[in-house]
Amino acid sequence: MSIYWILGQIIISIFAIILIHYLYRYLKDSLSNPIEYNYKKDLQEKYEKMYNALSPNENEKQSIIEDDEYSTLPNMEAELTHFLESKTI
Repeated sequence: MSIYWILGQIIISIFAIILIHYLYRYLKDSLSNPIEYNYKKDLQEKYEKMYNALSPNENEKQSIIEDDEYSTLPNMEAELTHFLESKTI
């Protein structure tokens, strides 16, 4: 075995490795679909959900109005005290 035969085998092996590497990359890129994740859209949807949860809608406005009607009733603490005094022996 001569030094030329060993160098030839090394060059052929390196060439084969490079060829297989580029063939793999080509097949991977051409036969598969890359997964793309849209971070901007995802964050925008999350912020819209938070904004909608924080902003009052029509049902909440109506419940706020109903709560104001109940605020005209007597104080609950006084009502509870009166109830407990009536139940004592």
